[in-house]
Amino acid sequence: MIQMLAKLSIPISGVLTLCAAYIIAMWITKNDTGTDRMREIASYIREGAMAFLMREYRIIAIFMAAMFLLLWPAINIQTALAFLLGATFSVLAGYFGMRSATNANVRTAAAARNGLTWRLRSPFAEVRWWAFVSWGWASWGWAY
Repeated sequence: MIQMLAKLSIPISGVLTLCAAYIIAMWITKNDTGTDRMREIASYIREGAMAFLMREYRIIAIFMAAMFLLLWPAINIQTALAFLLGATFSVLAGYFGMRSATNANVRTAAAARNGLTWRLRSPFAEVRWWAFVSWGWASWGWAY
């Protein structure tokens, strides 16, 4: 019983951390986005960041497929699937982290116009960490 709970604790922790990241991300989107010019600049930053990620992910997808096809016959299907799962969750963490960071940029700048208040110490940038850790825990737990 304890062993089963121990095995389940990691994916459950991952899911709970994902929920916390989601709550923080939703809180971020409720903050002021500043002036029209700030929103315009933020949209360019977001567009560039997402274009970069999509280009990067095309290359990563090729690498992931190649590694999967190499690992399967060289080691076994479980190892190949574990690699694929881990790489996929890593990509997801990067995607959600980048979306969160680009959403937080303009809100942090807008908050700075009113002084260095608690808003600048808020978890704006920390969502990336939450996303990274939670996807890692979830994938590691589900692999076992």
